[in-house]
Amino acid sequence: MKFSTSLLDAPEQFFAYLEWGLQQSLPGREAQRHMAPPARRLQPEPGITPHQAAILVPLHTNEGEVSLLLTLRQENLRHHGGEISFPGGAMEPTEQSFTETALREAREEIHLSPEAVQVLGNLTPLYIPPSHNLVHPVVGRLTQHASWSINTAEVQEILSVPLRRLLAPETARRKIQIRRGETRVIPCYQVGEYCIWGATAMVLSELLFLIQRLAGEIHSCSLS
Repeated sequence: MKFSTSLLDAPEQFFAYLEWGLQQSLPGREAQRHMAPPARRLQPEPGITPHQAAILVPLHTNEGEVSLLLTLRQENLRHHGGEISFPGGAMEPTEQSFTETALREAREEIHLSPEAVQVLGNLTPLYIPPSHNLVHPVVGRLTQHASWSINTAEVQEILSVPLRRLLAPETARRKIQIRRGETRVIPCYQVGEYCIWGATAMVLSELLFLIQRLAGEIHSCSLS
């Protein structure tokens, strides 16, 4: 489907449509698999109970442009060091919801106040094999006065990427990766010098699939 940019031209309407769309049936596994590495396991092996985790998918308006916040993780982190990710981490025993976890992690990693986030809904949970985490993506809109900064213990850089750029067909690519002597072709979103791949790309893929679906429905309604 060719994406209609008109949905992004009116941020207030866009966020209203997105909040509504997140309450409907989601693109789910089909969208995740679109950006999954080869032979990627989407569910835990039988008998394995995954840890519960959550991430925040933070959207904000920057000079009228709807954009997404991402982090470049520090190289020395145990899991996914040096990769592009969303703020997030393991759920703590005292936490009552995945939203609470996602907002806490965003506060710890990028100093984003939970009060500055309007939660719009959740995307489909995604299993992460290396850490045995079942990650629950929480989509949030940042308020006009939201601010963020780097926790250098975990984050190298914070990226703000326009959704319009991520939706451009040329942004989705295939990258050759050599690990342990094995050559693999990895789906990724190329944003400047950064390659967004793995679980982050899979979550992002579902968000973009959903936005494209909403744009298509709006276009169909306008023609009827």
